[in-house]
Formats: sequence, C-alpha cells, structure tokens
Amino acid sequence: MTPIVLDLPVNPIPQGRPRVTFNHRGVHAYKPAPVSGFYESFRWALKAIGHKTPIDGPLDVTFRFWRRCRSGANRGDLSNIIKACEDAGNGYIWIDDKQIIRLTATLESWGPKVNGRIMIEIRHAEGLAKEVNVKT
Repeated sequence: MTPIVLDLPVNPIPQGRPRVTFNHRGVHAYKPAPVSGFYESFRWALKAIGHKTPIDGPLDVTFRFWRRCRSGANRGDLSNIIKACEDAGNGYIWIDDKQIIRLTATLESWGPKVNGRIMIEIRHAEGLAKEVNVKT
C-alpha cells in the first residue's frame, strides 16, 4: 500500500502533564491550555486537508517535526511531542494510538524563525504485525 502523507501547518508542542484542582465537588483533572489548543489546531488542520476517516489495523508511522520555539534549548522533549500528536490523532487519523506498532520520529528543525509544521507518513503494517506476533 502506498503511504498516506499528512502535511499539517501546525506548530508541534510537547504533551504537558495533566493538572489537578480540588474544590467542594472533589478532584478535577484537565489538560493544560496549550495542549488543548494544540489538539484543536491539529484536528482543524486534518479537516482542512480533507482527512476524514480514521485508519484501522496495525500502523507504521513516521513523524517529522519543525518546531517554532524561543530558543534551541527550549525545543521540547521529542517523546512528549510525539505523544501529543498520537493523542491528538486518536479518533481522527487512527482509531487509537495503540495501533502504532512501528514509530520513527525526527525533530528536523527548531528555533524562533522556524515555521511550525508536522509531517506524518502512515503505512499499514500487517506484514510487520505477523512478524512480531501481534494480533490484528
């Protein structure tokens, strides 16, 4: 199968830790505002390029990131950037990110003059799933 390539003009951000508040009704957990805003931008970009149906089955996914940030030292943790994209793609690109059985990721460029962008290449990985005895 030819890969599906999604090129999203969205600045990637690292997945933040959930926040917790306490009040008279109990405990409330929520995502930090930048993460919620990223999810919304990510999903709008998917709609804008015409991606409509989540992909089923085991997947081989490659992420390439270009990140606008204040400085090189503030580029963010690559694994947290990946997690934010995986979670934002749940129900939109794939049914659930647990379908990803092979993952490659590269932080291509970062800094204050970089245009934020995410490129995602998706391939079905049925052959790979059989090699490692993963139920499909």
